[in-house]
Amino acid sequence: MGAHVLVVADLIPPGTRPIEHTLVFEDSPLFQQYRIVAAPTLGFAGEVVVQPHVPFHFSSKYGTRLYAVPLDVTPPSGGWIQERDWWSSQRSADMPVAEQKFVPIVSTLESVETRLRLVDITATGMQVAVVDEDRTHNGWLVFSLLLVFSLGVALLLWLWRKKRGQHA
Repeated sequence: MGAHVLVVADLIPPGTRPIEHTLVFEDSPLFQQYRIVAAPTLGFAGEVVVQPHVPFHFSSKYGTRLYAVPLDVTPPSGGWIQERDWWSSQRSADMPVAEQKFVPIVSTLESVETRLRLVDITATGMQVAVVDEDRTHNGWLVFSLLLVFSLGVALLLWLWRKKRGQHA
């Protein structure tokens, strides 16, 4: 039997809007020994060599996975898609967080940046921990919604008073 994979359409769910979610690694001595690569396990190519303090995008939908390649080993030039067997033999780890891609349309959240720490790399894999998360909010959205709501209520009151005055 083949593996069953949940396929999610590239559509914005109703009542939501997209936000940007990035990851960034703290500096670690392990970056002096390993090249850390983030690569999707499904879909199209898009591998990224991860650098400390440099944000990068990932995808829960396409199963982005982290790989640790010793610096003295040169990855194949074909990229992850063409060289799946080679990459699957490397030390790796799942993403420690799920991608936050959509928020309710009235949410003030604009972006999320999750800081990660490379804890350990062993013969069997790698350990990555979540350190912290920065969330950027847009206060103007709340102000705009309150203004529109207030103007709507004022208009309804004005119309109600005007209609009541005609019946008097």
